[in-house]
This record gives sequence, structure tokens and C-alpha cells, in this order.
Amino acid sequence: MPAVNVLLIENDPKMAWAISRVIEARGFPSPTVVTTGVEALEWIGQNEADLCVLDRDLPDVKWPDFTLRIRQRRPDLPIHMVSSAGTEEAAITAFHAGVADYIPKNATLYEAVVRAVTLRAEAKTKRSAPERTVIIPEGIPPQLLEPTYQNRLRVIGRQIDLYGYRMVAVYEVEGGFLMRAFSLNGRIAEALEFPDRDFEQLVVQSFVVRGEGERPASNSPLLPSGYEDFFRAIGAALDRNKADSVSISEFSNMIVVGGNTRVENSAHTTLGNLQWLLHAEDIAQILDEGYRRRAATSKPSGNSVVDRIFGRQQPQAPDRTTQNRPGNLK
Repeated sequence: MPAVNVLLIENDPKMAWAISRVIEARGFPSPTVVTTGVEALEWIGQNEADLCVLDRDLPDVKWPDFTLRIRQRRPDLPIHMVSSAGTEEAAITAFHAGVADYIPKNATLYEAVVRAVTLRAEAKTKRSAPERTVIIPEGIPPQLLEPTYQNRLRVIGRQIDLYGYRMVAVYEVEGGFLMRAFSLNGRIAEALEFPDRDFEQLVVQSFVVRGEGERPASNSPLLPSGYEDFFRAIGAALDRNKADSVSISEFSNMIVVGGNTRVENSAHTTLGNLQWLLHAEDIAQILDEGYRRRAATSKPSGNSVVDRIFGRQQPQAPDRTTQNRPGNLK
């Protein structure tokens, strides 16, 4: 595997030593260790890293401002936060600040860190591999092959539906997306990768097998129509907001969407922080809006290629009020 340059921001010498040793034991280079927030920002400003492991318990930084300052300097740097606060509320706060993954300081800490480094190495390997030629069947609309968030996230959502995953966390890295999720009866989260280079192949696969039956029932109480519908709708919202470096994390009572958004004015373009906390009623409104947008732009025929891609007729959206919809979902 290729080398992965890990920046470890950790003020506890024992913890830094242990994390470094488990990474080295898997054949990766020893991480660069810094012990303060000031030192970390200075290093990031002058060096490149593939992945950042950050201890939330650093005494000299203010949360969540510190993670935002890192992202301002390196928007594409995945931040994996470790913390002694192993609560769902702490995890939501971390994702709200734009981290790629939240790792409690428990028995699975070292395994989770090594898995993150390994996935990053695999992503680098696939980016350096020769490009494969994908034969596009006749009849696939060109707009489905555009690498938008709507299209890329939708094919990921379809895979989640087909294989019965639940409690999903998806975060964007250079060259694609990484996902951590539980299988239907699994107790340990599985890690999967969706490189951008496989996007067209996933679209083609959807085209070939669609129309052979309904999708399996959703395993998420927040997403009764499945992950594909939601990922498609939230992807369209991310496209409209000119988002970048996004993450989507599912919890028991909400879904947290984070990332950057480009703010353009006459002088220059700046990065803003995108943060959406979506409860069941917000998700329903997003899905309804997505159905209405598609109904306004699609043909009434029920036998189109796009209908075959989706595998079923889209339901008629109820006329819900748009009050209390998250303000950022333009």
C-alpha cells in the first residue's frame, strides 16, 4: 500500500505513543505528532497530510472553532476526532464542526484509527491505478452520469438499500467517499469505499438491474422510503448550496449533514461552514421538495429510462407546509 501521511494532534504522550505504534505495526509510516493547537495550525499551514487524527481533549483549543480553522487551511483533509466523551451528543457536536469521523476512547479506538488509515491508503492506490473503460449502455440519460452530489450520493444510497445497511456515516475524501455502517444484524460497523472512478459503473449497474422488483424495505426509521431517495434529495440541496467536503451521519433521532460551502462575491470566493441537523419532519420536507422539483421538470410518462433507473413510480408528494424547514436548504 502507498504511504499515508498522518498528522496526530495529541497532548497525551502515552496515547500518542500507542496510536503511533499501532499505525506502524500495520506497515504505515509513523505519524507526525504535534501536541498543541497552535503547533498543529502552524504545521498544517506548511505541510501536507492525508489524514488528521485529532484529540478533542486538547486543553489549549476552543471547540468547535479549532476544527473550522483546520478546514479553512485544508478543506480536503479528513479529520478523525478521538474523544473521552463517548455520548451521542458529543458526536453530533463533532460532526456539526465538520469532522469526518468520531472515535470514542474505548476498546475499539486503535482498530478504528488503523481502519481509517487503511481506507485512506486504499483510496490512494485506486486513484493511482489505470483508468478502467466503462461501456455506457445506449439509453442512459447523460445527466445521470454527471458527477454531481445528487448523482453520486444517490448510487451510494442505492447500495445501502440493496445490502440492508443501517446507522450510516458517509464522508467525502479526495477521490470519492468512505462509509461506515452496520449490516442488518451486525454489531460491528463495516467500512466501505466508493471511489469516484467507480461512479459510472454503479450507474450502469443500476440501469441494468432496475425494473426487476422493488427495493428492500428501509432499515432506517428516519427514512421510510429508503436511503436512495434521501441521498438523492440531500445531494440536490448540496449542489444548490455549492457544497464541498461533505459528510452525512445518521443518529437515532436525526441526520447530521456537514461540509463547506463556497460564498462568492464580486471580489473573491470564501469558504463557509455548512451545518444541517435534520429531524424526521425536516427529512420529510426535503423528500417532498425533491419529488416536487422532479415532477415539475420530468415528463409524465411512467415508462421512461429514468423511471427504470429508479425502479418504481415516484409517489405523489403531499402538500406539506414549508415552515420550519432548515433555512440553508435553498
